[in-house]
Amino acid sequence: MRSFDTTSKTTSLRFFRLRSILAIGSASYALVLFAVLLAGLVWMSGCLAQSPEDEMDDPPASRVIAMWDPLHCTDDHRVVIELEDEAGVRVSRSAPCSIGSITLDVAHWGFYLGQCYAWAAGKATVRATDLSLAVDAPIIHWQIVNPP
Repeated sequence: MRSFDTTSKTTSLRFFRLRSILAIGSASYALVLFAVLLAGLVWMSGCLAQSPEDEMDDPPASRVIAMWDPLHCTDDHRVVIELEDEAGVRVSRSAPCSIGSITLDVAHWGFYLGQCYAWAAGKATVRATDLSLAVDAPIIHWQIVNPP
């Protein structure tokens, strides 16, 4: 009768299974490590994307909040407000008419001249209104009666 050596086959089979489990485990470990390193890199690049000049700018002396009734908006357009101080420095912002407000940060107190108009892509500027504004407080609430 022939005897078979089953211990060597069993041992090699166990070693093969152990090696394949370790290979799968190290692959998943490498994948998790790669994901963590990639997330850290993205996080660091977001921190480095800000320029130091942005953080060192002086805060605005005043904030002008222009408001209007969005129910008066008849078509889909943007309201643009442009202000210019006595030195010629311009500040401008735009927002969809349906929002009903625009916030402008101005560098100093004083008198500002400008205009308010409606703007839509592919269309000419319509309903421009000349305006003047005295900025003499940290927050100015400015009601626009007839939005463009």
